[in-house]
Amino acid sequence: MHKWLQLLRSVDLPSESQVTYIWGGGNTSRLAHQGMLREKLYQKFRIVGYLDRKTAGSQLNGYSVRHPDILKSISKETVFVMISTAYFSVYTEISNTLNELGIKHCLLDAAILKIRTDEVKQAIKLLDGVSQEIFCRLLEKRITLEPIEADLVAGESYFGIPEFCYQRPNEVIIDCGAYVGDTTERFLWRLPLIKKIICIEPEAGNYRALCQRLQRLHREWNCNDEMLVPICAGIDRETKKLSIANGENGIAAIQAQDVLEGSNKVIFWSIDDLLASNRWGEVTYIKADIESFEYNMILGAEKTIRQYRPRMAICIYHSAVDMFSIPLLIHKISPDYRLSVRHHSYGILETVLYIY
Repeated sequence: MHKWLQLLRSVDLPSESQVTYIWGGGNTSRLAHQGMLREKLYQKFRIVGYLDRKTAGSQLNGYSVRHPDILKSISKETVFVMISTAYFSVYTEISNTLNELGIKHCLLDAAILKIRTDEVKQAIKLLDGVSQEIFCRLLEKRITLEPIEADLVAGESYFGIPEFCYQRPNEVIIDCGAYVGDTTERFLWRLPLIKKIICIEPEAGNYRALCQRLQRLHREWNCNDEMLVPICAGIDRETKKLSIANGENGIAAIQAQDVLEGSNKVIFWSIDDLLASNRWGEVTYIKADIESFEYNMILGAEKTIRQYRPRMAICIYHSAVDMFSIPLLIHKISPDYRLSVRHHSYGILETVLYIY
């Protein structure tokens, strides 16, 4: 039996008589939201709210955030807590507090993987042999939050396997979540036969920095005027206007909501709609690091995927749900794709699914 399955055996889950709080009001909980909605996990776990000392009194994912001290006045038999964090030290501190209160608890990711074990097994079967081993070891890390060993780190994101580095003439790349253009610049170094890079970034500060970098790249690489295309937008399943709440330094999770008065309203495109006029030519490569909207992006790019069969590098680390649901979705849309997984950091961040 794989170690990750053995680890899940000891993971407690809430009973039918218990309600559940998620302890953690930060980015980890924000990033988990889209996957939990898709899998109906708020209902499955009977989530009633969040706990967080720093953000108590606010709202998160449609739920109230309360101070953890409320647990002192709740019967321990009626409540369960899921800890939402990517850091072992944070988990240990919260776990110790809950142990003192006699309240049962587990890591949120571990609970998700336990109740969706069958889907996880299906996703593993879709991967090549090397990737299966990598994936299973990464599952262990998501359950235990133990350090990532050096041999699991594959180096440069989005270029983790040779198939993504060979030259194709007239490359048309869609960079979803272009941030400040760092990956765009790496594309120019790695793939010199580029026809066009469409750089999509919704956060205003990041977009300004992206445009400044693209101006520099135009000069330094002697690009034609239409080679690097910045678009201030998000990517979703359907084209619509949404409000976004940006995290620290513009790199935390983007929380898309219904349009609210006075908020920062940004258009979110489906890729199929964005490419409807086909003015950019055949798409050969899609990269996506869009803060848990990758699954929706794929749904909104189904026509493009079937028509052009681009190779894709999709981040799947934003939530435990993405780890298994994105490979399953790709296989459903186009079963002839090969799927590989590589990891590119010494934490649980930067796991990429390579599709080719």
